[in-house]
Amino acid sequence: MSTPFDSPEFDNLCHNLTVLRQQHQLSKRAMAAILHVSSRTLNAIEAGHLPKGIRPDPIFYAAAYFRIPASDLLRLRL
Repeated sequence: MSTPFDSPEFDNLCHNLTVLRQQHQLSKRAMAAILHVSSRTLNAIEAGHLPKGIRPDPIFYAAAYFRIPASDLLRLRL
């Protein structure tokens, strides 16, 4: 049985957060601060893992910071 996190959307999100961090030359610590998560949580997300108990808020923080629609972070591969 697949989970919502075994999806192309989740894969896109993980990929896109990594790409955006690298394109904007942000450290992992700086990106974690933008997303309001710990560096450990960011490492897990970039590795394609969703930590237990995480809320969807980081998607919206990223969308606001990078001025990208939240839906694009999920649907498109940047």
